Amino acid sequence: MYGRRCRALSLGLVLSVAAVAALAPVRTESEVDHTFTCSDPNAKSVTVAGEFSNWGELPMAKDDSGQWSRTVHLKPGYYAYKYVVDGDWILDPANPARKTVYGLEDSAVSVGGVGPTAADVANATKVPVTFSFTDAHATSVLLAGEFNNWADNEDGKVTGHTEWLLKSDGSGNWTLTVPLAPGKYKFKYVIDGGARWEKDRKLPATMDDNSLVEVKPAAAPNGGWTFLYTDPKASTVQVAGDFNGWLDNVDGKVTGHGEWLLQNDGAGNWKLTAQIPPGRHKYKYVIDGGTRWETDPNVPVATDGNSVIEVPGAGAATAVSPGAKHGSGTTFTYADPTAKSVFVAGEFNEWNMTANPMQKDGAGMWTATIPLKPGKYQYKFVVDGNWKQDPANPDEVDDTFGGKNSVKTVGP
Repeated sequence: MYGRRCRALSLGLVLSVAAVAALAPVRTESEVDHTFTCSDPNAKSVTVAGEFSNWGELPMAKDDSGQWSRTVHLKPGYYAYKYVVDGDWILDPANPARKTVYGLEDSAVSVGGVGPTAADVANATKVPVTFSFTDAHATSVLLAGEFNNWADNEDGKVTGHTEWLLKSDGSGNWTLTVPLAPGKYKFKYVIDGGARWEKDRKLPATMDDNSLVEVKPAAAPNGGWTFLYTDPKASTVQVAGDFNGWLDNVDGKVTGHGEWLLQNDGAGNWKLTAQIPPGRHKYKYVIDGGTRWETDPNVPVATDGNSVIEVPGAGAATAVSPGAKHGSGTTFTYADPTAKSVFVAGEFNEWNMTANPMQKDGAGMWTATIPLKPGKYQYKFVVDGNWKQDPANPDEVDDTFGGKNSVKTVGP
């Protein structure tokens, strides 16, 4: 995606003024000077890259106040772009406009009054999807599928496309969250640049031996939850919590995850509205990539030092299966005092990893109650992004990927 392209300009003919006057008038688009700015006094290098440069990086200049800038001559249009700060690709924290290109969310700028197309607006409905894979021996794991042109592999080998690399927790667990439009997609994991292509062991396989993920439109209870924070000195602010795997931080440092960046109004007031699953959630604000983690001064703080919010549901009537009574349901439990987030996923929610969050009590017991019709349901727990069997339930079946699914029997 972020390839470089060189353009050669040829001069083949010089027209005299008289000759030009004799030609029929031709309407040409005039270019507009647009200045990109990025504030980061601590950065060693900052570049801007976008559709206007075929994602080639254009160096920016730094002034005495730590402001980086670059003026680019652009034709009228609606362009996607990102900043590259010391090698990390980031969204523009001062610009809330977004455009999705090749399945990735980018910042967007309107030049010459040109607004987003219908396709751009449709892309705004994309849903964050977390992919996870376990391989303790892999040195790199990359996501390739229909949503990114299979990472433009050549004979199974993939070069570049670092934006699709999963991040390791150091124990062989790899994760990546990307925004995808609702739909069904085939994909695989590319191990070590193409030495192996592996299916996702937790998802169904297609007839052509690929994994299949279904992305459903995000629910929008109460229009989403709005996070607010004030810090005039911060360069970036992200929200990290049990609802997004604490942004896969490594020793408190966060890279990527631009979809969880709050937007600055220019006066140090930061804001982000996001779809958060109903229930109680813990979180903090990540300042400047992890230089500081701060609580939200507007909400209560738990005993472990994290902020706490209670996100209301969309309404009990829509959550109850036909024939189920309001207030009744099947309770799932999982014991893990150290887990940061636990979800239950199974046949009852089409294996959606985030549809049914579980709530943690003071003893470290996680619970979720779901209205279910009588029958047998295969399921697993998603613990900090990793799939786990129910250790308290001996009823299990093969998951067809070399592992086991737990089975819950719901009586009449």
